[in-house]
Amino acid sequence: MTCARIALRALRLWVGLFLVVAPAAARTWFVSAAAAPGGDGTDWHRAVPSLAAALAVARAGDAIWVRTGTCELDDTVRLPPGIALYGGFAGTESSPDARRAINFAHETVLRLRRADASVVELSDAHDVRLDGFTITGASGRPGVALRRCPPTVVLANCRIARNTAPEAGAGLQISDHSRPLLRNVQLVDNHATGSAGGGGLFIDATSGVDWSDGVINGNIADGPRGGGAVIQSSAALSVRLLRCDFYFNESGASGSALDVTGVLELRDSVICSNLARRAAPGLPLTVQGETSRVILSGGSFIVGNLSDRAAPRFSSAIEGKERCELRDEAIVSEKESGPAELTLFTQRNDLHTVMPDILPPPLTGGEPAPGRWVRQTLPTRAGTSAYHCVYLPSDWRPGETYPLLVGFPGNGPFRSRFGDRSGGLPEDNPMGIGVSGGRGFVVLGLGYLDSRKNLAPTGTWWGDVQATIAYTKEAVRSMCDRYGADPARVVLFGFSRSAIGASFIGLHDDTIAPLWRALLCYDGWESPADMTRDWYRHGQTSYNYDPADFDGAGAAQRFQRLAGRPLFILGGRGAVETLNAGPRFPVELLGKTHRNHNVSWALRDTPERAAVRAWLARVLATPAL
Repeated sequence: MTCARIALRALRLWVGLFLVVAPAAARTWFVSAAAAPGGDGTDWHRAVPSLAAALAVARAGDAIWVRTGTCELDDTVRLPPGIALYGGFAGTESSPDARRAINFAHETVLRLRRADASVVELSDAHDVRLDGFTITGASGRPGVALRRCPPTVVLANCRIARNTAPEAGAGLQISDHSRPLLRNVQLVDNHATGSAGGGGLFIDATSGVDWSDGVINGNIADGPRGGGAVIQSSAALSVRLLRCDFYFNESGASGSALDVTGVLELRDSVICSNLARRAAPGLPLTVQGETSRVILSGGSFIVGNLSDRAAPRFSSAIEGKERCELRDEAIVSEKESGPAELTLFTQRNDLHTVMPDILPPPLTGGEPAPGRWVRQTLPTRAGTSAYHCVYLPSDWRPGETYPLLVGFPGNGPFRSRFGDRSGGLPEDNPMGIGVSGGRGFVVLGLGYLDSRKNLAPTGTWWGDVQATIAYTKEAVRSMCDRYGADPARVVLFGFSRSAIGASFIGLHDDTIAPLWRALLCYDGWESPADMTRDWYRHGQTSYNYDPADFDGAGAAQRFQRLAGRPLFILGGRGAVETLNAGPRFPVELLGKTHRNHNVSWALRDTPERAAVRAWLARVLATPAL
């Protein structure tokens, strides 16, 4: 046999062997509760009607996509290693990134019909992703149970709600050396009955979690501790919660939000309006054990938690506070914890009783792209500290045009007894992303520039008025030239300081006022009396301006520059009714139903957001004036 024939035979043998041992290509299986029988699950038109049917054929590396709707389950969902299970599809998407599950806009529900079982149970799982589901209906066992799950197990964009169990972690139980990753997960209205704690979450002493962007809200523990969560992790800093907020959780005695034995780092998170039923003073955070430690860092704060029993006027918010460390700008408000002011808990006219359905993306650098919130500096301001933020909608395409939402932030850092917060910088007003739902609009976040600090945005009041106006005009032009923003459909929006600033900056002169098609303001508008008050501290935080702006008549002069364009004010309205008595411009006023002073109404399915969206649709559909 010649060398050539030997080589050819060897090659054929190798190819045949490869065909035998090479893994099959990863596949996607499609599920729709409304699908007709007989489908094979290979695309949306041939979707199978049950999740169980897809799980029966899926293999490691495969993905299962589930359309919006409710999957009624007869048994617990158990994912084999290597499976990615995605919900939240409208049924037209070609990738998970195209769906809106992260915004809970298309809800896919996994609901268990049997008792004494978890809805989802992952044991000895790895390389598994559960993404885009509302998980509910467990009775007698935790809604989701994770056992022996490494960090390659990811829960993302999930809401675990209304599960009941006579054991710790009625919503989510993490145990047996598990270390999952959680991203944008909500634990809502779960109930640990009997003497159990951890109405929403339980982490045992062998486990931990890395969790960012969480809501732990309205969970109940009938036992004495841990209405929101019981954490027993013993490994150093094995539990890290970033931007995880605890509201309206309830326990019997103490630790109404959190009961910690072990080590926990809580960063940029809020503990507010939790109720300890029989505790005086109603401690929301309990730290037990001599070796335990809780680190509150970033902008974390504890405020406004309650007890239904009388308490000292000034009382600690933490039991075991000697084992709690505050870093950065973290605050524990002693005087806002107890005594009982139960109407704050029972009336629930609070935004945080409505779960957010939109998660603004994190601020990044680099070039803008669909769905990203990007920090930029105008080329003409290179070398300065000035910057703005750009959001391109998730449905953005080159060559198309989009309306533009332009917003400034409120004063900051700001915190209130109701857990409201504002950072005061260009990235700290997500109102535009919330109102638009992240689609159909380009969003531009701006700041008030301080020329004494190399044009850095200032957290309070107006900065250098002329520098801010110049940057605003150039940034709007840039959005139109580079990203398809339509100069005939530019809407200026603002919150608190920037609601007043919509007039003071946005209508300041005849060069900037014509930019706007309409103005949208939340909790504020100018008043001639306000502009002359000392608390504006004009000489310290505003300069390069005309003193006549603050003589009491400036607000009326600026209002005339509205020139008949639509104005929508939600909440505080300043002197707008008086100012508009003569001109009769198209001004719409809407009172807010909540007690809060923050923009999170735009991130939730609230009546306010619905009204603003309807107004935007009307004013952008009519020809410009």
